[in-house]
Amino acid sequence: MEIIVISLLSAEDRRTFQKEQLGSLNLKFRFLNAIPKDLVSLETIRKHYYDWDRPLSKNEIACFQSHDLAWNIVMNDDKPYLILEDDALLSKKINSILPILSKIENYDLINLENRGRKKFLSKSGIEINSETVLYKLFQDRTGAAAYILWPSGARKLIDYTKNNGISIADAHITSCPQLKTGQIEPAYALQLDHCSFYGISNMHIHLGKSSVSKTKNNKGGIYFRLKRVSSQIVLGIKILYISMFSKRRFIRLNPEDF
Repeated sequence: MEIIVISLLSAEDRRTFQKEQLGSLNLKFRFLNAIPKDLVSLETIRKHYYDWDRPLSKNEIACFQSHDLAWNIVMNDDKPYLILEDDALLSKKINSILPILSKIENYDLINLENRGRKKFLSKSGIEINSETVLYKLFQDRTGAAAYILWPSGARKLIDYTKNNGISIADAHITSCPQLKTGQIEPAYALQLDHCSFYGISNMHIHLGKSSVSKTKNNKGGIYFRLKRVSSQIVLGIKILYISMFSKRRFIRLNPEDF
């Protein structure tokens, strides 16, 4: 499977980490140079100011645009890609599932990650191997650090952008209604900043601090407050519906595999 690692050209420590990690797993990959926040123009900020439930920061816009670059690469190919952010820590067993997942049909995107939050999953799944199950994922809130994307999914995400504007990358993926999404259990990836949450000791934890700080987010004025209320109502209706045939729960992760 083709692997893309989204990383700033200046992020030498994170690039070194990924070279060591993916090299030890015998996985071939290529870096996709992420868009620096300094290249996000005032014109772009103004264009997308009202797209989401609050004004997006330069960091968030740049992160979205970087994922969008990856989606365009996948859309113009005929096979799935594993897309990673440069702070993604992978399970040592990931080689056992990638060849199997590459042949999965009827999915646009499969999430490999967990981040300590509950997700809405199908009540039953497909056995990938003796240790792993693939579930349908109906509602997610766990980042975009490690996911497998098919060309069909890339097209849907790009079309969704054209019709609805942009948001933070993981929210954009979660909110795309046409996307057929799956979740692997146990999770085969997590972000470095969540190692301690799962009791995983890793010398690279210091690289995991997010560049998108929630404490600095501009919530906007009354327009955005009303927009967030509207979004929560829509989400509540969706959750009531999917609750009839799904289960909200945590995704299991095996710390010893990392």
